[in-house]
Amino acid sequence: MVRRENQFTALRRLPWLIEPLGAVALFAAWLTLSAPPVVDYVQVRDDLTVTNPYGVALALAFASSFAVARRSPEISLGLVCLGLLAQFVGWAGRFSDTGWSAYLLLAPTALALSVHAKGHTRKLAVVLALPLSLGVSALLNVPALSSSGTQGLINGRESLDSDALAGLVVWTLVALLVGALMWWMPTWLRSLRAAPSLVQAEPEAQAALSALSARERDIYLWVARGMTNAEIAAAAHIEESTVKSHISRILAKLELSSRTAVIAHAYRSGVLAAETAPSVA
Repeated sequence: MVRRENQFTALRRLPWLIEPLGAVALFAAWLTLSAPPVVDYVQVRDDLTVTNPYGVALALAFASSFAVARRSPEISLGLVCLGLLAQFVGWAGRFSDTGWSAYLLLAPTALALSVHAKGHTRKLAVVLALPLSLGVSALLNVPALSSSGTQGLINGRESLDSDALAGLVVWTLVALLVGALMWWMPTWLRSLRAAPSLVQAEPEAQAALSALSARERDIYLWVARGMTNAEIAAAAHIEESTVKSHISRILAKLELSSRTAVIAHAYRSGVLAAETAPSVA
């Protein structure tokens, strides 16, 4: 029995290893495929073909932001901001003409923050999306912000001409698009899995459910699916106390007495099919 409990405890800890193991794999892939040669000294400024220890350290910081996103979204977001700030302040930490692919390590961080960040941290991440995307684009395109300080990292331009400005706009939009895709993907996938349509409800039930707000309808469906308050909070990116408040309002508006009554209501009204509705016994 003790052995089985130990195995169960170990299995429960497995999800916490997803981000750290993923970060190690991505950093190793970057170091192997995109960053050679890595030197143990700071190169002269006009050498864009090598990656020095400072660049490696900053790539490691970006990978670490992914690794800690589940346990501490605040630290994860802080590592991204501090890493980019360090590159703006010190040219030695800027990436080489191949090492710049380390910025791709920020994509899984956006994905992880979308899943795990809540409250003020989540709002802050959304607010910082544009300046962070613009910062990455500037480090790639603006000549003065390259490792050499004389030519753009990915465009080779020697001045901030029209081509460099166009690249700045395009890469900012690309960074925003990738970030938005990573940010909204978990919500989209979760909605497909957890939120059935209200169209199949009986007309009388649809009329009753129309009294609920859009957020309350989502929570009604999640409760009907048998999700706990903690699971709903994670799905909706809100606090459990807020979930409880929503459920209280739902019960009042539908004149129901409990979560079990919500499940029964969804089943009777046809919102959930018999094979998908959880047991109310």
